[in-house]
Amino acid sequence: MTMPVPLAVFTRDEHEALHEALSARPADQHWRVLVEGMLPIAPLQSLDPIVFSGCACCTGQIALKVLLQRLLRTRRLDRIVLLLSSSEHLTQALDVLRDPQYVKWLTVDRTPNTFSGQVDLNEK
Repeated sequence: MTMPVPLAVFTRDEHEALHEALSARPADQHWRVLVEGMLPIAPLQSLDPIVFSGCACCTGQIALKVLLQRLLRTRRLDRIVLLLSSSEHLTQALDVLRDPQYVKWLTVDRTPNTFSGQVDLNEK
C-alpha cells in the first residue's frame, strides 16, 4: 500500500515558517509547491511552483482537486507544500484537503508555526 503524502499548509502571513520548512528539505526528497491564486512567486521560483487560479476554498477548489489528483497519480512525492494567499481561506481549504477522497493519499500538516526564517512573499 502506498503511504500518504504529507501536505503542509501555509498562509501568506507565515512566510517565515514557509522559508524554514523549505530550507529544511532534504536534498534527496521530491517536494512540490502549490501556490494559490495571484501570490508573487519570485522567492519560490527555484522550486518550480505550480500556480492554480482562484482560491482553494471556493473558485479554485476544482483546480486544486484536479491538480492534486494529477500529482498523486503521476509521481511519487515526498511532500506537497500548499501556500494560501490568505488565512481567511484556511478553514475551508483544510476541509477540502480532509475530504474522504484524500484520506488515503494525503496527511495534512497544519503546524508551520514551529519554524522560523525569512522570505518576503511581497517581493516582485
